[in-house]
Amino acid sequence: IFGRNSMFKIKDDRGRILYLKNLRSLVMIREWDKDISSTFEFRNTPTFYGEVPEVRDAEYETEAGLDHYFFHQNTGPFLALRFIQRFGVSNPSPRFIEIVATAFRSGVYKSDAVSLPSFGSGEYGDLSATVAAILLDRESRNVLLDVDPSYGCIREPIAKVLGLMRSMDYVQTSSNFVSMNKLYSQIGQMAHAMPSVFSFFLPGYSPPGKVAKASLVSPESMLLPSSVGLLNGMISLVKFGLTNCYGGFGEKNNCAPSMSEWKRGNPMTDGYLSFVPDDENDAKVVVSNLATLLTSGRMSTSRREIIQQAYEKESDKNIALQLAQQLTILSPEYHVTGNVQGSTKERSNLPAALKSCKEHKSVIHIMLKGGCDSFNLLVPHSQCQGKDLYDEYSRARGSIGIPKEDLFTIDAQGSNQICKTFGIHPNLPILKELYEAKEALFLAGIGVLSEPVTALNYEEKTKTQLFAHNTIQSEITRLDPFMTSAHTATLGRIADALSKENNIVNAFAHDATLISLEGEISGISKAAVNNIAGFQKFNPSSTSGDDAVTSNLAKLNGEIGLYSSLFGDTWSSSIHDSINLSNRLYDAQGSVTLKSTFPYTKFGRQLELVSKMMASRECRGSDRDIFYIETGSFDHHSNVLGGLQTEFDILNDALTSFVHELKESPGKIWENTVVVFSSDFGRTLSGNSGDGTDHGWSGNNFMIGGSVDGGKIVGEYPADLSINNPLDIGRGRLIPTMPFESPWNAVIQWLGITDEADLDKILPNRMSFSGMLLDKEDIFTASQSTNNIFDAGNECQLKQVTSCGLKDDPYESDDNNGDDYYNGDYYITYEDDNSYDDYSNAQADDYYSNNSKPVDDAKNSNAIVMGTVVSVILVISFAIMFAYRARLIRCCRPVDSYNEWKSTNSTFDLSDGELSVEETVDGHKTFQSRTGDIEVCQRNFLFDNKK
Repeated sequence: IFGRNSMFKIKDDRGRILYLKNLRSLVMIREWDKDISSTFEFRNTPTFYGEVPEVRDAEYETEAGLDHYFFHQNTGPFLALRFIQRFGVSNPSPRFIEIVATAFRSGVYKSDAVSLPSFGSGEYGDLSATVAAILLDRESRNVLLDVDPSYGCIREPIAKVLGLMRSMDYVQTSSNFVSMNKLYSQIGQMAHAMPSVFSFFLPGYSPPGKVAKASLVSPESMLLPSSVGLLNGMISLVKFGLTNCYGGFGEKNNCAPSMSEWKRGNPMTDGYLSFVPDDENDAKVVVSNLATLLTSGRMSTSRREIIQQAYEKESDKNIALQLAQQLTILSPEYHVTGNVQGSTKERSNLPAALKSCKEHKSVIHIMLKGGCDSFNLLVPHSQCQGKDLYDEYSRARGSIGIPKEDLFTIDAQGSNQICKTFGIHPNLPILKELYEAKEALFLAGIGVLSEPVTALNYEEKTKTQLFAHNTIQSEITRLDPFMTSAHTATLGRIADALSKENNIVNAFAHDATLISLEGEISGISKAAVNNIAGFQKFNPSSTSGDDAVTSNLAKLNGEIGLYSSLFGDTWSSSIHDSINLSNRLYDAQGSVTLKSTFPYTKFGRQLELVSKMMASRECRGSDRDIFYIETGSFDHHSNVLGGLQTEFDILNDALTSFVHELKESPGKIWENTVVVFSSDFGRTLSGNSGDGTDHGWSGNNFMIGGSVDGGKIVGEYPADLSINNPLDIGRGRLIPTMPFESPWNAVIQWLGITDEADLDKILPNRMSFSGMLLDKEDIFTASQSTNNIFDAGNECQLKQVTSCGLKDDPYESDDNNGDDYYNGDYYITYEDDNSYDDYSNAQADDYYSNNSKPVDDAKNSNAIVMGTVVSVILVISFAIMFAYRARLIRCCRPVDSYNEWKSTNSTFDLSDGELSVEETVDGHKTFQSRTGDIEVCQRNFLFDNKK
């Protein structure tokens, strides 16, 4: 007889032994005044917790939760797609995904080939069966698929670097491990250094062009903006071995002035490529060897002939081989899988820069990635109508709220908000300064909307997937939930409209992809850059054979036939445009000298590059500059207070330098610039168990600029922060009351676009928000609200401008190795989600971290690269650093604000070492630990001995 306490032992279809109780728990919901027929019921989730929970119960509950995800029916297909993509097929068929998912679930794979054995243990999730299903399936092995234009992928950058080293027989000459600490900053990828849980690229990313138009994806294309750095590093490896010469990935800087003087096995390199062809006297054999090893024999006949001819023209066989190697890795077959047809004709070069007489304007869109907790950015303070809203804030936030006395107070009396006084986060003094100068305003209650919604209908009426970083970030850049203008972005459509009005437009994406700038009109200058050092010059060394590399690059990557690989065309078109534009912008960034010193953080370097581009607007011939920047790490599911302090410190220091630079620059740059800050979403008002907050919806953003009519809060700050707020859909996830279309409607008008049809084209969904849109008069000053385009009322005439001239080309230094640029400037080593270790020989080789986190001492000592020594102090610093394996750590804030650190030669004892302090010329301290391993300085300057 079975009762409620009976237990059943069963084996499910996954092979698990489960013990189930003879009991079912239901939740029933019925409206109070309705009959039982209106009852809604659902199965209650089983729980291991008893009336008195124990640690054992929590362990069982956690294990059951993990099992639920691991054995979920979607797990197999989810992993199958991602595994297949990593093995080289970006767009696998549903059949292929099903085969791999079935192997994952069953734990067994049997190939169609009779001679092959079965693979796997028969257990759910067996990876040997899963990988065998990928590698042995006909979709991986059938060579006929190579001629399918949609088949294959763009190879990952790190696979290209390691493939070159392995195929060309890399030999390590030093006793050290192979060390390539600049790899992440140069190519956008490094082993064990993913920038986030989403890896280096998204599985559903489609690059602009033929791939997107064919509704295909190419995840690896997200790293195409790093292609110039990738090629420079590989070319340097071929010509000089593993060094840091001319963008090389190594650390040593011995660079011969010509390839003929470079010798294999040079002790001043860490290693070299030792490949020797079967017959160096036969160009056809040499090229065939390289095509087999580097392109799996897929290189087209026409490209082989180009490389053979270049090889035969060089009498020095060492130079000839290196030239052939360079041309092979410049060919699209090296960078993609699948069949790439021979070029039909060379691609068009960039047109000459033109300049009209129109007044220059810039718009900068900065995405604070991760979802900024903006309810700690803008906080209700006092003088609130009918209630103490700060008390509601404090109750809702609990331990993650900011004490009232710590806030910077701002006057909001003219903003029609519930409170007359608000508070700004204490780590953002620049924002308070700009707000009081009426050059900054807040956008309250903003978020992604498809149309105005309520708590009862938002799921039905919202087209965008909420609470997910990738979908929300994509929608913020597109603002097209109904796909009216598919495969385009808001900034790209703005550029289109400006271009139609005869504006010369330059658009830039920093640490973001070109999809954020995609429009419909070709010929607009658009550049993406991921390297923190800015734009790079392609193949900057002056060695034998370089002319042949330059002259053949366009031939190797020309336009290709209709039935050629779409990925090959994507690579070739991207690298052709990137090299041409990068060379031009490299000159532009080197043609100006800024007045301000920017902090050596990722965001600081981003804004420094923006400043250089704006300062070079004349020689670039630009009327309108558009910038899109992704920065920060705001996804604070834990320690939100400490995380925001760090991120806002970085934000504040960089913005302070940026604003100062624009205000001190001639030509009313500050008055003609608007900076729009966005973030994925706001966060939950209530905290979680890790003193963090989770993904929310509505948030509070801000805008700054010399023409912004600031000193006010636009929109509607929540008048109720309790659980009774009708806009609360759970845990303080508030429904937005302002769509992103609202401020952009005004910004677009400020740029000079006022035609209603153009506004509808740029913001296809704006009419869904009748009465909610802002106009330029709402957020810009009267003097700037008019479309001031023409000088003296005369119609502009386009005229060609001279190209930007470098004031001091770092590649033209005495030792002719470009070391001033790659080492004398700075490079970065990736540490964690937003931590970049910046090194600068030009700035006393001080080291400091974005995230103020401890860094392994041995790693730093390997990562620091010697550069040009500019003073005796630098020489001493280097001697001490290498003698004691010291670490040089730069503080992230000026020492003058901390009295206890003012003395210049103070010494502080640590438990296992000592810390010496010395003043630097720019008002910062450098700290050197001779024996202790110390934590990088934080805002409170507390040090410990954690490793």
